[in-house]
Amino acid sequence: FESNVPGLFIAGELGGMGLIRNAIEQGRQAVNSIAALDGLRSSNQLDLVIVGGGPAGLSAALRLAQLQTQKGGEPISIAVIEKAREAGAHQLSGALLDPSTLKELIPDFQAKGAPLACEVQQDNIYYLTPKKKLRLPITPPPFQNHGNYIISLNQFAKWLAAQVEAE
Repeated sequence: FESNVPGLFIAGELGGMGLIRNAIEQGRQAVNSIAALDGLRSSNQLDLVIVGGGPAGLSAALRLAQLQTQKGGEPISIAVIEKAREAGAHQLSGALLDPSTLKELIPDFQAKGAPLACEVQQDNIYYLTPKKKLRLPITPPPFQNHGNYIISLNQFAKWLAAQVEAE
């Protein structure tokens, strides 16, 4: 996660972890690594610049705000740079969300109104032919999503940005 430039950390798609669960975890880990360092503060106006307002960048910003609240001390100035006009505006697809890392970051995410379309209740894998479909008798483990949530990345990024601003 730390690049070959001391003090420069990479999280999200550039870090090779594009899945939502991994992106949230990677953003959290990057900030935990930065928080463990001492004496990195420079004379720059910003302490941290996060490029990208997707799940990884927003999770990193939220974790940093949480650490600042917990540890106190001198305020940290951060900026999230997003290519779109608002968070989530360029995130157009749906996704599956494994809630395990989100629970660590925001334990009461459901009470805070996380935009969860629905929980996955059943998994089926089909082999499609030009004229029919054949259901596989088992669902391989990588395709088992029971307990995960179907989400809109657009709505999720907007909600996550609001959590960062509220913190």
